[in-house]
Amino acid sequence: MHSKRRRQMSSVEAAYEKLVTRFLTDGCEEKQKSSIRRYRYDIELFRDWSEERNLSLQEAMTNDHADAFFLYLCTEKKYSTPTIRRILSVLKQLYIFHFGSNLTTPFDRHLNSQEVEHKKEASDFMKKKEIEKLLMTVPSRKGLSDHQLTHRHFYIERNQAIIHLMLFYGLSIQEVTGLTMNHVHFQTGVIELKSRKGKPRSVTLTDEDRVLLHHYYQKIPEPVRPRWHSSDPLFAAFDFQRGTYRWNYDDDAPKRLTDVSVQKMIRQEISRAGLRKGMSARSFRHTYILHRLLEGRSAEELKYELAFVTAQPLEPYENFILSSPDEAAVFTPMTKKEREEITRLITQPARR
Repeated sequence: MHSKRRRQMSSVEAAYEKLVTRFLTDGCEEKQKSSIRRYRYDIELFRDWSEERNLSLQEAMTNDHADAFFLYLCTEKKYSTPTIRRILSVLKQLYIFHFGSNLTTPFDRHLNSQEVEHKKEASDFMKKKEIEKLLMTVPSRKGLSDHQLTHRHFYIERNQAIIHLMLFYGLSIQEVTGLTMNHVHFQTGVIELKSRKGKPRSVTLTDEDRVLLHHYYQKIPEPVRPRWHSSDPLFAAFDFQRGTYRWNYDDDAPKRLTDVSVQKMIRQEISRAGLRKGMSARSFRHTYILHRLLEGRSAEELKYELAFVTAQPLEPYENFILSSPDEAAVFTPMTKKEREEITRLITQPARR
């Protein structure tokens, strides 16, 4: 009886995996690799939730179970509204791919009711002192054990470079993890990017950040180092047990750093710096946009720079500045001189 049950479950799991693979291959062929990885992660969250309740895909994708899963995301996982919308949107696409394009899905009701809260508050942004504290903490020994310090010199500058790209150049996590060696030009400091919608854009690093990024690259042991002018990922995952960077033998390339790993790294660095709770990678992007608007950029200019389809995502930031001018004034951007001084201070210890 038990072996029959195991065979049945194995068959269900195989069918589930086959559907997911088809969806990610055929239904998402125009999506970026980083988006597809995120889709798989979101679907696996739903699958694990379903399996814990002994539900097949057919059973889980009903109104009642969609309601229960929505409640699980809100109360147990405590995800933010944008994260819940993203997960439900992926499941809606999977449902339509599997059952048909003209159907109402069990997730529609919650998607329609979960309008993203556009209002921005002071807690969404980082003050200059908080940024300085974070940047100074990353290369320091603060809060680290001797074991944690053993191999840290290999990836300190990787972590610094990622934080700089998000805070000072407005890169999203997906843009960071999607970078390949083809996108990076160390000599000129130009990094080519593509938005989630596939729109191209580029950023030019300061000399200090260009040197920082190159130092990270040079610290990677040559056998597992990303190859120049290739599709190898720029940011590789580190194996803390073996004390070196990971290699993906299926791709014959360094193992790409994942979105989840970047989020975890940033949470750890924020905690180590003793910054307030609630701050995350999302705070970096919010702060970058606010800083550019405070510097006098127009929404249209930022829309072009960040490769947004419309300027609508920038309206909450403009509203915050207009409705709370005193609060907004607290978030003054760093001057070029302040940035250079901070960069000098944080890169020198990291290279010793």
